[in-house]
Amino acid sequence: MCKSSLALRIREKAVELGFAACGIIKLDAIKGYAEKLEERMDCLPETRSMYEVFLKYATPEQSYGWAKSVVVCITRYGKYKVPENLEGLIGKYYLYDYKLQGHTREFQNHARFEEYLKSLNLKTARELHGVTAARWVAAKAGLGIIRKNNFLYTEHGSWVIIDTWLIDEELELIEEPKIPDCPEGCSECVQSCPTQALTQSYCTSMLTCITRLTWGIKDLPPEDLWDKMGKWVYGCDECQNACPMNYGKWEATDNYPGLGELAEKLSLESIVAMDNEELKNQMLSKFWFIRQETVYQWKVNALRAMANSYESRYEKYIIGALSDENAQVREIAKWACAKNKL
Repeated sequence: MCKSSLALRIREKAVELGFAACGIIKLDAIKGYAEKLEERMDCLPETRSMYEVFLKYATPEQSYGWAKSVVVCITRYGKYKVPENLEGLIGKYYLYDYKLQGHTREFQNHARFEEYLKSLNLKTARELHGVTAARWVAAKAGLGIIRKNNFLYTEHGSWVIIDTWLIDEELELIEEPKIPDCPEGCSECVQSCPTQALTQSYCTSMLTCITRLTWGIKDLPPEDLWDKMGKWVYGCDECQNACPMNYGKWEATDNYPGLGELAEKLSLESIVAMDNEELKNQMLSKFWFIRQETVYQWKVNALRAMANSYESRYEKYIIGALSDENAQVREIAKWACAKNKL
């Protein structure tokens, strides 16, 4: 089978399995990622140590010496209904993250796709956090463009999940994106960022990004950001919600398996009322960026959200948290009491 036919067969299978798009690039097309990452670090030198860990994604062949190409697939999640009580609390990407959800159609179709690649006598590699820079690869394959808020946009907006596989055959399948550029002079995403983490177009500081602050640190966020973080408990959608290129892209036609039942357990009150074992059992398999050893972050984030959207029904939970076993939970509860004069 010729290489072009093989590449087309791979895309046809991806579409058959429900992927919104599929492309393939050669490893050489990744090289420019390191240069772009250096530009980001030069823009925000105080974040260099955080971004340097991503340099490995520019050279996946160092971990997989046999790799010759990257297959990249897009899954659209902007078609699902969002539970009303979770809107503005949990970033929508995380509500539909299927990577550890074996019961979902998306997880099963990913497994089928990988088996199909292997049936073509291709060696493959895929990792939980990705084998390379997913947004960069998707853009290089012509599946979308990266906008000023650093998210990849397809015709479905930024409400997509990107997955990548390394393969040991040099293939290429590149589309021509039919997506308009950002409107001239538009800075809605930059202006919408509550913590000014999006310091300028294409330049996000991990030090102050709400998403990272909700799950990616072991200590409390800087106190001057607590008010600005609002009600976000896990992730953040502010810059995507504000983007005019996302207007009308979310259609909410389908129910996501199991999400309705989970949403019933995810009120701010229920999160604060859970002990650590309950939090581990309820949260870790779905929202896996918060790890077992830092599961208390759920309570910290929920208490901050309570303080920033205070209602009288929260009072007993905030006061009760003053005696929590975790010092960070107690500290945020003390701040919540002072903020709301409890």
